[in-house]
Amino acid sequence: MDYFGLLKKSFQITLKHRYLWIFGIFIVGIKGLNYFTYLFPGNNNSTSTSSDVWTNYWVWLLIIVAIVLFISLIWWVLSIIANGAILGSVKSIQKNESNDFHTGFNFGVEKFWKVLLTTLILVGIIFFAIIITSLPIILFSIANVLPLAVIFGLIMGLLDVVLIIYLMILFPYALRLAVLDDFSPWNAYKASFNLFKKNWSEILIVYLILWAISMGIGIGYLFIILIVGGLLFGIGYAIYLASSLGTIIYASIASVLFLVMMTFLSSVVSTFYSSMITLTYLEIIKKGKPELV
Repeated sequence: MDYFGLLKKSFQITLKHRYLWIFGIFIVGIKGLNYFTYLFPGNNNSTSTSSDVWTNYWVWLLIIVAIVLFISLIWWVLSIIANGAILGSVKSIQKNESNDFHTGFNFGVEKFWKVLLTTLILVGIIFFAIIITSLPIILFSIANVLPLAVIFGLIMGLLDVVLIIYLMILFPYALRLAVLDDFSPWNAYKASFNLFKKNWSEILIVYLILWAISMGIGIGYLFIILIVGGLLFGIGYAIYLASSLGTIIYASIASVLFLVMMTFLSSVVSTFYSSMITLTYLEIIKKGKPELV
């Protein structure tokens, strides 16, 4: 497998087909909120203030919560659509087929249920695995056999970690089998086991390449947060000393701008990662579709 060629093609797709960044934004979501949680100073008298706000404005707070939940639901639906859209778009680009935002979005809508069910199967397997491996620990704890509870806790915890890592390796390929090659969500997982068994070295090398790139990007993010965040904090603190109202206005504007910047950068990175894995999948699948286990 030409790993350098895959990297080059992924960069080209990411930079040339910028409409994919929009799908990346929906996939990234609002994770950027974590970037500025502690950027601005607050009032230490938070308990009494929160109580007063709830007492006086509880109706408006409930309305705000309802609006936030509604927007979150819409964003969640769009993120599922975007996951399918970006897969279909990269496949079309690789095959030199007609592609644009409208075509990709329609493809994502068409594959909505496959993306959702494939994701839910992953969550379900992890959830039931944790429940099952927790049973011996619970039973030993109830029986007050604490040494065995601790030993089984360590063993089962390790098994859960190994299972989750394995499933997270398989999931992107199961998703592509379901979305791009019309496997049913459950059969996509069964086929992904066989796909990994026959191509484990190529798949792991690609993950290692992406991991190395993510380390470099992480360092870049750290510098951005330190430089931009530090600058914003300094300006915010100066305004805080001069005016409380000015601090609120500044914090709101600066937070939104910082969120937009980090979300944009993350969307580009997400587009690149997805493109790289999709191109890897398309190369592997040229050997033939995997059989069901």
